[in-house]
Amino acid sequence: MAHLSRARAWAPAAKAAALFLLPFPLGFAVLAALITGDLDRLTLAGGALSSLWTAGVLAFSALAAEARYVLGERPDPPVVPLKLLSALLTGLGVALAALAGGHAVSGALVFAVLGTLGHAAFYGRDLGAPRIHVAAVDGVDVAAVTGQLKQAYGRLRAPRAPRRVPLTARSRA
Repeated sequence: MAHLSRARAWAPAAKAAALFLLPFPLGFAVLAALITGDLDRLTLAGGALSSLWTAGVLAFSALAAEARYVLGERPDPPVVPLKLLSALLTGLGVALAALAGGHAVSGALVFAVLGTLGHAAFYGRDLGAPRIHVAAVDGVDVAAVTGQLKQAYGRLRAPRAPRRVPLTARSRA
């Protein structure tokens, strides 16, 4: 059962493969631009490819951190909104790819907005940290109490392994 819950937590991280596989044809555009000597198209296609692959790395990092948070292996989700940064890089990469394909700037901006919104819809929002607030009271170490509450919250969220009851002569009867 614990393996199933771990697999469910890590399954969304496989979605980051889309940002590595879908821009693969841009590699052919880079190769064609190298052969023909078209430096403008080479720059745009190379920038689009690197932007989309960097977005893939950020999306995978965000989804992996989210899985670790859900499994209770880390106390807080990432502070930096990695999915948002990845969405912005995806929009930039889509715009550069559209410009490399010969579209006008207005068309590239439309593609960029659609790419950013599609990324946000496919990968979701960044998780926010739980709001644990300890009021300051004389004689109480607020940092220590907050740390203990975060640890307890993490233990409550962590998936539990099924309890195994040992077989004894009594339980067989």
